[in-house]
Order: sequence, then C-alpha cells, then structure tokens
Amino acid sequence: MHCVLSERCFLKGCHGPQVIVRLKYHHFSLAKCRGLITLASKYNAPGNEDDKPNIDALAQYLSKEAAKLRSSIGEGSVEEFSRNDASSETMMAPQADELEAQLLAQVGFGGFDSTDFELVQQLGSISMQQAVNSKGTDKRLRTALIAYAARYHPRLPYSQPVITLLKEYLPISRPVACNELLLLRHLCGLPDDKYKMASEPRQPGSAPVVPLLGYFLSCPSDVAADVSTDDSIDSIWLVYKWEGLRPLSLLMQEGPPLAEYGLLKNRERAEKEAWDLRRALLRATASGLLNAVDFCHSADVVHGSISSGSVLLGTWENFKPGVNEDLEVKLDGFGFGRWYSYGEQPLPDPRGKFFASSEISGSRAVLGQQGDDASLISGRVEDLQAAGLLLMEMFMYGLAPGTPKALQDPKDVKASQRQRQLGLVDPGAGGTLDRVSLQRLLFDVFHDDVNQFRDYCLQDSQRYNLLVAFLDEFSGAGWEFFSFLLTGRRSALELAQHPFLKQTHRPPQNVIESNGFKLPWQ
Repeated sequence: MHCVLSERCFLKGCHGPQVIVRLKYHHFSLAKCRGLITLASKYNAPGNEDDKPNIDALAQYLSKEAAKLRSSIGEGSVEEFSRNDASSETMMAPQADELEAQLLAQVGFGGFDSTDFELVQQLGSISMQQAVNSKGTDKRLRTALIAYAARYHPRLPYSQPVITLLKEYLPISRPVACNELLLLRHLCGLPDDKYKMASEPRQPGSAPVVPLLGYFLSCPSDVAADVSTDDSIDSIWLVYKWEGLRPLSLLMQEGPPLAEYGLLKNRERAEKEAWDLRRALLRATASGLLNAVDFCHSADVVHGSISSGSVLLGTWENFKPGVNEDLEVKLDGFGFGRWYSYGEQPLPDPRGKFFASSEISGSRAVLGQQGDDASLISGRVEDLQAAGLLLMEMFMYGLAPGTPKALQDPKDVKASQRQRQLGLVDPGAGGTLDRVSLQRLLFDVFHDDVNQFRDYCLQDSQRYNLLVAFLDEFSGAGWEFFSFLLTGRRSALELAQHPFLKQTHRPPQNVIESNGFKLPWQ
C-alpha cells in the first residue's frame, strides 16, 4: 500500500473553472498508513492464504454499511451531484478501521498520490443529514461526497496532463467509497498502465460502467475540511477516466429534439424527422441501460441506486436514425451496490413471477425457499424496477410537447384535476410527472398495471398522446415491455432484446390513425 509519509503539496478546492491552486499538506494520519502498509505486505505475501481477508465477508459488511448511508440520502441527492438534498434520520456509525484496511489491502495498490493532481473545478456534492443527539431532534446537513474535475500529472517523460474525475469521500461515507472500489474492481479490474487508459480515447464496446483508474488516501481538501466534522481523518479519493459523458438528468433538462424547418425543409417533413429521432434515441437509451444492468447482474452485482444521475450518456449530436444509432450508455455510482459472491456455483435464474419489492411498492418478491439466492434475485428485481421508473420518466420527457424552455420551467405548467385527485404533485418538465409521483402512480395506485396507466394517460391525451402512440406501436409492444420491466418478470438481457427495442421503422400511418392519435404533422 503506497502512502507518502512526508510533508508535501496537496490539491486545493476551487470556486470556478480553470482555477488551479496547491496547498500545504496537513492532518496526515501516520498510524493509519503504517497499519495499511503492514496489512498490504501481509496479505500480498505468498503462502498466507489462510490469513487473507474474507472478501465475501468484507463485501457483505460494506454493502450493509452502504445501505445505511443510502437510506439516509434523499432521492434528489443521489440523482445529481449538483443537488444537496438529504433526508436522514441518523448518522451512519463509524466503520472498523481494520476491516477497511483489509479491503484496501485486498484491492491492492491504488496507483496514485495526492501530488499527482490539480483541481480544475468542483462539480458538485452529495449531502446527508446527521442527527446530532440521540432523540434526533436536532439535524444538520453533512457533506458525504464531493466531485471534481482534476488535471492528472503522471510524472512520465514526454507525458502531458490529462483531465480526470475525482470523487472525494469524506469520513462519513468511507464505507460507500470502499464498496464502490470493491465492486468496480470486481467488474472491470484496475488498469496497470493508468496514464495510457486515462489519456487514450474512449473505446467503443468497452464495459458499460465508469472506468475506475485507482484511488489514494489523503487529507481532506479545503472544501471538505470546512464541512467535515473531523478533518483529521483522511478522505478516500477515487480516480476515474474522464470520458465526456453526461448524466441523463442533464440531457432530460435540455428537452427532446425539436423539428427544424425552413426554406429547404417544410414543416411536415421536419416534424416526421424529429419524431423518428425521438423514437430512435429513446430505444437506444433503453437498450444501452438494460445492457449495462445485464453486465452487472451477470457478475452477481446489484447496482442498488439506478437513477437519472447514475446513468451517463454520450453525445446525441451524431446520432441519426438508420445511419448512426450507436449511443454509449454507462452506469455510475456503485457505492450503494451489492456484490453476491457464489464461487463456482451457477447463477440463479432471474426469470420467474415476482411482485414489486418492499422498497418500491410495499410488497416482497415471491422467491420460495432459495436461501441466499433470494437476495440476489430480489436485488435484480429492484434494479429492473428502478430502471423501469427511470425509462418511463425519460419517455415522458422525451415525448412531451413544448420547447426546451418549457421543459426547464415546470412552474408554468399546472397539474390536471385528475392528478390533484390522486394526490400527485404538480407535473414536472413539459407537464410530465416527476419520479416520485410516477412511482406512486405506477406502484401504489395502479399496482404495476400498465393498462390502467395507459387509461390514465388517455384522459390527458393532449399531454401524453405521443407517449401512448409510441408505446402502442406494433400491437402495444411498448406496454408489454414496461410490464415485464416493472414487475421483474424478465431478465435485463431478455428485456434488452425485446422486440419493442429492436423496431427501427415507423409503423404504418393507418395503424396510428386507427388508434385515434393525431401526430404533430397531421
């Protein structure tokens, strides 16, 4: 385990783009680093198999600690770094230093030092609430994670600095950092040549998860030290390849592609092209997300917090239906995930009849007597249901009427009488339902019945006519797709290959007209 034991320069937090400063190192934990070095040499030495840490026990412990923190963070905080929402009842208890040291020793050398980096810009943070006293009457916000864009200096001959993504996990969220480190190492490993991976262009067909380059332990940044309850404890810094991908939440705020017409293109043709582009983008995003989920599930990993902030997408600029439909979709935010290790045992079959999990709908999956396999299957179902909620929300945004300005200004849109009767909040962007309202509607009101949800959408056809027309295509294939997704009755791989996602041509006009829909160009 590599740790620097002398005074050195360290990166300093900044308040704007292109501000690069260094600061003097402080608050170094000498005892902890010596302990990590000792453990690393012990567990990496040959002939000590019996003394090596039990990685399954570590995974179980870290997943449990991460779940505690996950339950204390509001949905908005997990979805976007830029938000600072929180809804915790209690502060997570500190973890055992020995277990953390064993985990880092098992993962191996992190490959970086704090002096390798200069912060370019603070991207945002995730916060939680801490109950200050035992009765929980006094609660304060505590920052758990801070994200930065940073310049990596590899100290190699003829090498140039490379932009990377850094996540600083404060002491309150160290189990989450260890959990993410463990899961990403299991899914993809850590690269031997970190500079090469950080500097080379994004490779098509790479693993559909954010590429982790390594990690290091060091004192908190100035930003973290100002908000941490104990700035004498080192932060865990995870280092990721910067790929230029953007969170789905930001793309949704920009709104769906709109028709562009003028002298060389009449309005009808422009509307048809915009409609085809929306359909193709939504299908490509859904397919990419499910392939990423399948990649995790095939490795016995449950993501645990799929949302618009944990799904990263490539650019839409070069996407053209029928010409270039390659859209890169990757998963981020594995700190709340779970890894179920079964050794040489075959993976449990995810298919079967399930109800929604208690975390979403108030009922448990029907799993029978399957022992530990039940936890993995239940976790897979929860991932699929979370993906289903996200995709329905994205479809509603992507097929919403209005302009990008309307999509970014939900205050101008009033809820319908039907929504008020159901106790739903005002619609979100473009008149669509936000995630909380959509979750309540699908699981608590309609109990996973997509046919009832379709009837609900028909009552406000002006707002949802494009959504219903899209899901009605090819004999209602879209509604069947969402039914399987929201109930977990198909695996992620099967759903990624569902006929609804494979359709590339527009259904005949007479089919659309027979369903009673009037599309924009009609």
